[in-house]
Amino acid sequence: MSQQTRPRLASHALDLPNHCDICNRARSSGNHQACSKARQTRQSAYWDAYMTNVEAKRMQKANRNSGHKTDTRRTVTASGAQA
Repeated sequence: MSQQTRPRLASHALDLPNHCDICNRARSSGNHQACSKARQTRQSAYWDAYMTNVEAKRMQKANRNSGHKTDTRRTVTASGAQA
């Protein structure tokens, strides 16, 4: 049995469809650049909505975290009195 020089990149086979969802032909045959462009056009609205949602969540988290911070430490003035 031969010894491997490096670990495997994946522990299992990738779960990718073998047929194109646009033209319904095998991905291994032919050129699918036109299919890729059609897929990108179709998915662009989905990704725009997804990224808008991610940004909204990020803003909510920032607003939630910034509202609760209060400074409870006492400051000392130049004369030595506490404010």
